Amino acid sequence: MQNIKSFHPGVYIKESLEAMNLSLEEFSKHTGILKKDLDLIINEQADVTNSIAYKLADFFDNTINFWINLQNQYNTYTNSKNL
Repeated sequence: MQNIKSFHPGVYIKESLEAMNLSLEEFSKHTGILKKDLDLIINEQADVTNSIAYKLADFFDNTINFWINLQNQYNTYTNSKNL
């Protein structure tokens, strides 16, 4: 089986904000996600929860499952490295 590295969803959020030239404060206002929660996610110190996934899906016009799957894949990848 090929070892594929998985990235924390915060990496995708951070890159998207940079591409859109959007500050964390502005993103927080647009999404309703607390800035402190966004900061933790972007710094890979917190998981994307269902409620945050809903807000991200609404903003990025994708699905809640997209964000939950990213988080689950990352968690599976990091847990398998620790075995």
